[in-house]
Amino acid sequence: MGETIFATVLTRDAQARAINGLPLVAVLSRPDGAEYSRTLSANAVAGGHVFALPVGRQAPRGAWRLDVIADPAQGPVASQTVLVEDFLPDRIEFDLNIADANIALGDIPTAQVDARYLFGAPASDLAVEGELRLRTARTLEAHIGYLFGRYDERFNTRTSYLDPARTDAQGRAQISLTVPEVDEVPSQPLELALVTRMPKGLAVR
Repeated sequence: MGETIFATVLTRDAQARAINGLPLVAVLSRPDGAEYSRTLSANAVAGGHVFALPVGRQAPRGAWRLDVIADPAQGPVASQTVLVEDFLPDRIEFDLNIADANIALGDIPTAQVDARYLFGAPASDLAVEGELRLRTARTLEAHIGYLFGRYDERFNTRTSYLDPARTDAQGRAQISLTVPEVDEVPSQPLELALVTRMPKGLAVR
């Protein structure tokens, strides 16, 4: 926090020509609707106004509102929502690997997570969670230009959740994947999507 919101406003007439000499007021309101600041801009350059709106360190997090007013009796000529929140840079990255082979229904394939902190050390003893999604596909990479299966066939995506796992001293974790069960195999090809999560990380395969 303690940052500054910069907003640029362009004023134009019905023929898209710049309007000069039109004073504007930028009103910044907190998420609870209370007015936080009011800034006047009277010196436009080619109809352009630039506002610098400081936000204090103790400002509430959430969706703030910026209203640009030319005539208070007419209300805002433009409004914009501004999201104010803490920024936490990524500290972890990880790779997700699965054997490059076809997976059949009933198989229990294994995925491996290799995690590391951005400063180089292995990300050990961290929880790994996620889910496995089974869904249909109409196309196959090996057969470009072709569609497979009945167009009117419906198949609801099945989801199974990963068993809890933690990375070892080298930042690795082996995850057994339980493919969701299917009562009736559809005519369309099936594909699996694996989503895994760790603190400050996300991988999809």
